[in-house]
Amino acid sequence: MKKRLPFVLVILLIVGLLGMMYLLQAAPEPRYNEPEAPAVTPEPLLTLIDQETAPAVSVTIDYEGTSQTYAYHAHTQAYEAVGYDARLAFDQTALKKLFGSCTRLVTRKVIDTEPKDLELYGMKEPACTVTAAYMNGKSHVIHVGARSPLADGYFGRVDDDPTVYLLSSYDADLFFKKPYDYRSYALFHELGDDAEAYALTVREILMESCERERIVFWRKPDGADGEVYPIQIKEPVAMNGDEYAFYQKVIQPIFSLQNARLSLVEDLLSDLGRYGLDSPQILGIRDDGGATRLLIGKEEDGRVYVMREGIPAVFSVKASAMGFFNLDYAQVMDRLVWLFNIDMVNSLRIRHSGGEDVLTVHENGSSFHFNGARADTETARTLYRNAISLQFDDRIAQSAADVAPECVLTIQTKDGKKHEIALHELNERHLEVVRDGVSTGFYVNKSDLQSIMSALKALHGET
Repeated sequence: MKKRLPFVLVILLIVGLLGMMYLLQAAPEPRYNEPEAPAVTPEPLLTLIDQETAPAVSVTIDYEGTSQTYAYHAHTQAYEAVGYDARLAFDQTALKKLFGSCTRLVTRKVIDTEPKDLELYGMKEPACTVTAAYMNGKSHVIHVGARSPLADGYFGRVDDDPTVYLLSSYDADLFFKKPYDYRSYALFHELGDDAEAYALTVREILMESCERERIVFWRKPDGADGEVYPIQIKEPVAMNGDEYAFYQKVIQPIFSLQNARLSLVEDLLSDLGRYGLDSPQILGIRDDGGATRLLIGKEEDGRVYVMREGIPAVFSVKASAMGFFNLDYAQVMDRLVWLFNIDMVNSLRIRHSGGEDVLTVHENGSSFHFNGARADTETARTLYRNAISLQFDDRIAQSAADVAPECVLTIQTKDGKKHEIALHELNERHLEVVRDGVSTGFYVNKSDLQSIMSALKALHGET
């Protein structure tokens, strides 16, 4: 027993040590709470100029040896650059910001209340001096010096006060702009922000090129019930346009021009021929905002010269941004030869090699008569559907309208008007489309006529 005692003690000691090690590992580490950073309280705003009850009416900027005055006309609510040609457009939004900074000027930081050396702040000979006159007859002078080492603003003074303040970059950057920085580079009037909404305001678009046909897209005025009528092509042919294709291929590219990278090339130009603008191509737009004509000149180094009619300033834009101007109107036309809602139709007359058949529509398409006898509704609907589903395939190379037509379809609407489509054979596969006596310049596939004839046979009871 005595011999075993040391062995038991050793075992107990080992178990005890293991238990202590487990407890030390399992014990949670002491928590250390980092002190919270004190909340940063922004310095209070200090107002240097407050003329909101009598805003600025003129602002003169003296910078880099030049002096330019901008004026605000309360009766027109418009800004202008004094001494500039009135036809040159200036960015009204940018000038409004400039006048706003001169009407209310604030700072959050006083730099030096008694500066002993203004050269330290670039104020001995200020980089820029801004003189603002206000509606109440008062005026203020803002002296702008060097940029702060922290790039968080510019050193500045107001009037004869020796105190140096930190002017915000938002305000000071406006003071350092030259007249061309305030110029408007817009080619069109304000189009808004929504291309789809703008598309519905378009009434007419003219694309006139010396290299191809004149194209005119046109939309009727809004209906009495607010309905917007679909786009139509008036020249070089009269046909419906595809609304989606028109938006994608015409409106979107034109709308994007307001965001295209325009470069100012020359103001008050004297030689239009230098830019190919003496005989320009023309993009004309008439919408709810008025009419605008864009003059398009020649292309050089991948850029096209453009100018807005009435504004003597030439810009250049990437040629790729003007690609829409060279589109083929067939890319935008509605492929349907014609389309009439059945509730507008009184009758469909079909003259063909086998004679003539008349389908009469009753009760807005709920029932039909074929050659005077009541017809099966579904079969009659099939004939009508096939007759108004004719689709243009492509342009004709040479007209065949001087030969007798293969088929003539005449729709008479409830208002008594008649609309006629004549199909003249061009070859074994194609038929020229002549609408109301005038060739459309396009053909349809003969399979379209075969579908019509199949429906006729079904109404005649033929298989």
